Amino acid sequence: MSRRKLPDRLSAIGSARCWAFAEKLAERAIKIGVVRAAHEVDIAYQNAIYVSRLMRRWRGTAPVERIAACCYADPSVTPEDVADWFGRSVDWAERVYTRRPNLRRRWRATLREEQSGCGYLPDDPGPMDLLRMRTHFLRHGHSSPNERVLTWDDFMGRWNAALFSKFAQ
Repeated sequence: MSRRKLPDRLSAIGSARCWAFAEKLAERAIKIGVVRAAHEVDIAYQNAIYVSRLMRRWRGTAPVERIAACCYADPSVTPEDVADWFGRSVDWAERVYTRRPNLRRRWRATLREEQSGCGYLPDDPGPMDLLRMRTHFLRHGHSSPNERVLTWDDFMGRWNAALFSKFAQ
């Protein structure tokens, strides 16, 4: 029996849209594991880890409104997005947004956990930082050295320099 190759997108970071698949993901993760469930429902593996973790904690008791409220941990998400992802009306999505404090009290999760389910990781820049970097790039046509991602060669050069200076002491 040949094993199917798992997709390259398992290392991708998804979006808040993955919360719309939370119930199916949780159900499938119990049976076949999170990696295969993420592949099956076509969401990023990193999102699937955090989403399935919260779904296990809630043990199937959280209503769809609570799950949808997690989408709003991403500040760029609008009620129109949530309504589209969950196949509901915009009025429903707006009610979910206003009821978030009550929903969070009943089915606990930290903002960090909800954000991680949306694809935000602890070291990611926030929306204002992204806007500032975007504005800087559009004005100057490049990112300043402290704002760019290091290439592998840059990283190895700095790593080797750090190791050399450590042993040279």
